[in-house]
Amino acid sequence: MLTLTDWRFLKARSPEDADQGLPREDTGGWEKYSIGKDAFNLKKGFGWFSTTLNNPPAGVTQIQLEFRSVDENATVFVNGIRLGRHEGWNSPFGFTINRADTLRTPIVLTLFVEN
Repeated sequence: MLTLTDWRFLKARSPEDADQGLPREDTGGWEKYSIGKDAFNLKKGFGWFSTTLNNPPAGVTQIQLEFRSVDENATVFVNGIRLGRHEGWNSPFGFTINRADTLRTPIVLTLFVEN
């Protein structure tokens, strides 16, 4: 098991931002983020969280993503492809990456979170 680090956060305007596609990597305003920090300052808000996974070893055909919790709803993307959505506060959830188009490297994990 590996805990992902080097997260970045970009504030979003509304829940519809998730339907309009991921922000570009060179979009200004990305900030460093540490797991456990409240990116929303105890207020309602929306935002993008992104990190890059280490390259999987040769021959790996799937990766299991396990989230202990997200505050509150999350839409999960890998390399720009939407994997799915989780609704609920502080409950664990997971997704499996097992498609060739999502296993290409680098693997960029992006979450759109509705706080």
